[in-house]
Amino acid sequence: MLGYAPTLEQIESWTMDAVNCGSDSIGWYAAEHDFMMGLWVKIDTKYTKYGCPERWRKMLEMCKRVNEIRGEKYSSDKAILVSYNSILSYGYLPLIYTYITLSRDAGIRIDFITEKNVERNPEILEKYSHIFLGYTPILKISTLNILKEYVEKGGLLIACCNDLWFNEKLEDLDIWRKKIFGVIEEKVFWRDDSISFEIFRLKNVKGFWERRMILKIDNSIKILGLWSNNTPAVILKNRGSGKAIYIGTQPYLANCIKGEGSWIKFFKMIIKLDEFI
Repeated sequence: MLGYAPTLEQIESWTMDAVNCGSDSIGWYAAEHDFMMGLWVKIDTKYTKYGCPERWRKMLEMCKRVNEIRGEKYSSDKAILVSYNSILSYGYLPLIYTYITLSRDAGIRIDFITEKNVERNPEILEKYSHIFLGYTPILKISTLNILKEYVEKGGLLIACCNDLWFNEKLEDLDIWRKKIFGVIEEKVFWRDDSISFEIFRLKNVKGFWERRMILKIDNSIKILGLWSNNTPAVILKNRGSGKAIYIGTQPYLANCIKGEGSWIKFFKMIIKLDEFI
């Protein structure tokens, strides 16, 4: 993460320094603040895109260069889908927890792909065998249609209870949870509870924060995990040649905040799902 309000020369210099030291992603504090002279009183804030367009253009230029450099030495068939609308509305930390759990802790070689990339070039998903939704409460309908086709063509899509809440018009996405994941009805509860995965021989995997009992599912569903009262917690839907997995809690937060390391084992097994199903 580079500093606040760098010059154009600093953006380029710091970016290349970070890449040469081994970084594979670069971020900026993308906001501009005006302060009252002589006082540390903020009087106006704008996104860098509008507050300093030349700095924003330089940031985009360096992002493109980093991706080109990274593409030459890094490739993976597994990716986290990033939604900018979700980040701007709900913050970036849940996305970081997703990356930490999958990459650092589970050791999965992971790539990032943005909703914008997918909209511009839907065929880009063909290179990925697994797509993890990286905390995406807000997703565009156009993206959901592309993800549905991705699953039908043989991909594996993994989502959690915090994904697919609203579209770009803030309309609920319940119908899309049913279409892609087979979730017809679910009930939220907040008490401590654990999930057992008989198929993976994992027991007492703790949920965290929001937990959802999946009360109604469609006929093509396979139940992977159960809450302690034997209601479905994690399900798999076969769709076309592919599969979609829905997790009724927040596993990345459970791993990073609660220290529930059993989720790391779960994701390692998801990568080798064909060995279990």
